[in-house]
Amino acid sequence: MKILEKAKDILERLIDLFSFAVFLFVALIGIYAIIDAQKVSASAELDDEIVGISQNLNSDTEHSIAELQKINPEIVGWIRLDDTHIDMPVVWNKDSNTKYLTKNYRGDYATAGAAFVDYRNNGLEDNFSIIYAHRMYGDEMFSDVAKFVNVDGYFDSHKTG
Repeated sequence: MKILEKAKDILERLIDLFSFAVFLFVALIGIYAIIDAQKVSASAELDDEIVGISQNLNSDTEHSIAELQKINPEIVGWIRLDDTHIDMPVVWNKDSNTKYLTKNYRGDYATAGAAFVDYRNNGLEDNFSIIYAHRMYGDEMFSDVAKFVNVDGYFDSHKTG
């Protein structure tokens, strides 16, 4: 009888230990997910230098693009859509669409990537250029693109940039 009680006690302790291990594992994954989401969001933010250059784009586009290209020669322009959070440099790698999936406009590793022109275009020189960027949650990158699908006329009232 005592052997059965000891076995039952050991089994209960193992179940408690296993339950705690599962709880701890899930908690650690949750903490990692929060930290990772913050890093992804931070990698999509623009630094003060590039924001300062972008403010001159309306008055002196040619000079501002030259300044941007000092940061990265593959920057070919800037995309800004009025009344949205879409406001960022656009890069172009003539050989591949994959380079800027995980690199920012400076060419540094960033999980959010950068807005980039399709490699099959000629930068922004073509009549029509395809520009890619991640659609993220919050206010980063192309998060506001989904608003243009709105059937209540969001597209019709937001045609400038």
